[in-house]
Amino acid sequence: MRSMRWAVALSTLASIGAVPPGFAAEPATQLRVTLGTRELRVEAGRPVEVELDGRRMTLRVEELPYRHFAEAGIAFDYPRHLSWEAEPGNWTLDGNSAVVMVFSAAKGEAPDPDDVLDGIEQSLESARRAPRESILLNARSGALDGTAMTATLAGSRLRYEAYQIEGRSHDALLVLQDTLTDAGDASAEFAAMRKQLAQTLEF
Repeated sequence: MRSMRWAVALSTLASIGAVPPGFAAEPATQLRVTLGTRELRVEAGRPVEVELDGRRMTLRVEELPYRHFAEAGIAFDYPRHLSWEAEPGNWTLDGNSAVVMVFSAAKGEAPDPDDVLDGIEQSLESARRAPRESILLNARSGALDGTAMTATLAGSRLRYEAYQIEGRSHDALLVLQDTLTDAGDASAEFAAMRKQLAQTLEF
């Protein structure tokens, strides 16, 4: 029913004439900026004039396209559209194709990546063991050795990468998941997420 209403609305707009420029543009993010005791409501990216120490200055606030993860002794930036789910000791950042999972562990007790992939494979009820391969993540704090596998679920090919991270105070396990394209390539969302993560990952 909703799609029918949209179709009617769009056909009505088309009959009226051309849609004016900027009609479909999403409204800018509204931000509150506090300078001393003064509060300003501004739009992201739009400059506004403020007075500091008697001088008129231009202030511009940009909303960055990522958020900063800092849990389980590791830190990295990730695309801000990924949804956030958290439970004691583990976090999931979920996108359309890409997923980041972080599991906290006591020092020396992080699970082995192969064991984790075995568990994932069992949950997928795979008929046969998916082949594994060694993989390297060149992160900001140094290179991480990991294990990757590709499994199939309901016709979709899912790729997993698992990395054990030895932190200063405790350890962590990092798992990346992607829904591959029909051609078997990494999704654009996953490629961008993995690049951002590698450039900023600290442990």
